[in-house]
Amino acid sequence: MLISRKGISPLIATVLLIAFTITVASILMNWVVEWQKSEKTSVTATSETYRECRFKALRVKSVTYNCSVEGRLLVEIENIGQGDLNGFVAQVIYQNNSVSKLILEPDLTIRTGDVDFLYNDSLFYPGLSSLEISTSDCPLTTKQSVQVNEITKC
Repeated sequence: MLISRKGISPLIATVLLIAFTITVASILMNWVVEWQKSEKTSVTATSETYRECRFKALRVKSVTYNCSVEGRLLVEIENIGQGDLNGFVAQVIYQNNSVSKLILEPDLTIRTGDVDFLYNDSLFYPGLSSLEISTSDCPLTTKQSVQVNEITKC
């Protein structure tokens, strides 16, 4: 006895294929629209931050490590840009290329043209290569590097 094998007609197969394609396309379109909105928001926030930060600049006038005051690090900063500088951090870079973050003055604000001092009671670690001083609100535009031979000790 032969079993009759029947398939679906080409017309029904074509209709199902078109319906499946339209469904997948609509799902992808909704995802792309949402993704585009989130990217636009992200780009807008980044451009606003850049606009606020592009004229901010600092200059490290001196860095002193005072051995007599329990290892106090003293950094003299001048605001040479336009706009206030807020919150100061340092990245300590060692000769083996490891990096650690050091919070110097998180609440300090230095006005345009002013000079101020940042203090941190830290140990002066052997193998220090350089310090990168920046503000917490504009870390890329305000970063300045100080090499270890530029740090006055005791």
